[in-house]
Amino acid sequence: MKVFTKQTTTLLLISLLVSPIFAEGFFGKLFGSSDSSESFETLISHVPANTSFLFTNQKAIPDDVMSFHVQRSQKLFETLSKASENNAKPQTDDTKNKNNNDKTIKTETAKKTPSDFFSAFFTDLGEHLNNKKLVDTGLSLKSNILIYGVDLTPVMRLSISDKDKLMATLKRAEEKSGYKLALAKCGDFDCMVDTAKDDTSMALVLLNKQLVASIFPADKKEKLLKHLTGKIPSKDAYKTDDWKTFLKDNLYTGHGEGFINLKTLYEKGSPLVIKELLKDNRVSNEELKKCLPVVEDHLKNMPMLMFGTKELTAQKMNYEFVLKTSEGVSEVLQTIANKVNIKQRVDNAIFDIGLNFNIVKLREALTQYSDFLIKSGETHQCKNISAKDIRKAMGGLIMGMNMGVSQIKTLYVALNNIELKKNNQIDKIAAYASIGTDDPAGLFSMVTLFSPALRNFKIPADGTSIKLPDGALPVSKIDLPPIWINRTERTLNLLIGTNTFNLKEYFSGPPAILIMAMNSKRYYEKLTSFLGSLEQNESDANITEMMSAIGNTTGNVQQEIYADKRGLALNYHIQFSDNGESTKKTSSEKENQ
Repeated sequence: MKVFTKQTTTLLLISLLVSPIFAEGFFGKLFGSSDSSESFETLISHVPANTSFLFTNQKAIPDDVMSFHVQRSQKLFETLSKASENNAKPQTDDTKNKNNNDKTIKTETAKKTPSDFFSAFFTDLGEHLNNKKLVDTGLSLKSNILIYGVDLTPVMRLSISDKDKLMATLKRAEEKSGYKLALAKCGDFDCMVDTAKDDTSMALVLLNKQLVASIFPADKKEKLLKHLTGKIPSKDAYKTDDWKTFLKDNLYTGHGEGFINLKTLYEKGSPLVIKELLKDNRVSNEELKKCLPVVEDHLKNMPMLMFGTKELTAQKMNYEFVLKTSEGVSEVLQTIANKVNIKQRVDNAIFDIGLNFNIVKLREALTQYSDFLIKSGETHQCKNISAKDIRKAMGGLIMGMNMGVSQIKTLYVALNNIELKKNNQIDKIAAYASIGTDDPAGLFSMVTLFSPALRNFKIPADGTSIKLPDGALPVSKIDLPPIWINRTERTLNLLIGTNTFNLKEYFSGPPAILIMAMNSKRYYEKLTSFLGSLEQNESDANITEMMSAIGNTTGNVQQEIYADKRGLALNYHIQFSDNGESTKKTSSEKENQ
């Protein structure tokens, strides 16, 4: 099994060269300063005001953050480099003979490709990094980068420290790789423009302090080249103040943010979608005219996707994605989660997930949406939206939500340990499940209706765990581990494989509809243990070693989905520690800090 390509191997080797330099803190001397590159204000002035998407970093990643993570990644880089070297070992004579019998190999006349060029380019960067002279390449890790849309075409702008040095770097890579660059002049600037067989053009332009690149339809070539080399009139350009307002309104740090304007993207892209759908008479033009307005009605209520950095330190990263919605929709979304989060979670679990929702409010929200969809379909006479089918589906869903399920407020499951036998059967397991409800005893009584063995079973009210009798659960032909059950004032809990867990109350911000976390170190340890029990060839052994290195490098990941006045948000944060152990803190610990 070949895991690493030639390009991947090159990148990994360069990463290995980069890491010791980062660790020694040479940032200021090696990488230059952002002051010598194009300013953020100048870069963003090229972005059209009506761009459908924009991603950028107004601030460079802090030196201590970069240094911390590269030091942590040292072992991973070494492992990946070793794996790539093993995959690149010379063929044996037998293998060579077999390949020569299968096909004639003409290495002398092999055509050089862009991959050969980029391999040489990155190797050159690695050598300069190793010699502490990255600044001589014309690039800087203090750069700003922008990726944005001109209509539907993506454009990238990267600030550089020295155009002539960067051109010299490109020329060295061209000579070493044997791949001839299509160098030309785009106005007063050096550029490379290539048109592929599928009528897609690619352009790279070197401005005085910018590297600009884009991939676009060949028939848009002249228009795009003018944009890449020119400047938008000020009245048509995205304003720096608008970007600063965007950061301030969302409490973003400026280290990596962006948005996708779904409404604008639809307006620019719908003509192409319509043209494609009308091919071969897949749908009629009349159907599209009546049903596309339903899409537009949806986009009025969810016009934008936003994302950005909330916090960035050496040991912590907090990032979020937000589906921005109308005021009315956000008000409804904010009612779905119960006001109190899941209180207790298994400490340092391999993986856990929890749902926290008010069934009544969720039912009301779904009913409102179905009414909205029916009304929009009827208003625009879209026959593909069947009011009858929607009402039928909603009736069944609401009936199910009314049958006992309305007692449930939260659901929580955690996997704390798992071990396998040689035959891949489960040997040991420790898992925890909890149902939040106002009436744990009543909910358990309802469960006993499906299991005669539980009808005379009593759960102590003091939280004591008692073992379920054999055959208590309605499953057959499954060898179940020991299962205990207990209840508190507001929860009904199952303890699988063990009768005790270390539970802690975690601070998790606003009421969350969904929470999910994974201890990456423990997860990859279990995965490595599983792979280690299998018969392995050399490539598989490389993967096992790589998994172990990844586990020692990555941190504890936690995600929360919640609603606020902006819309529906996914909060994604990672906590790192020097020893790779769990760094979760209780709410009381956070308050003491």
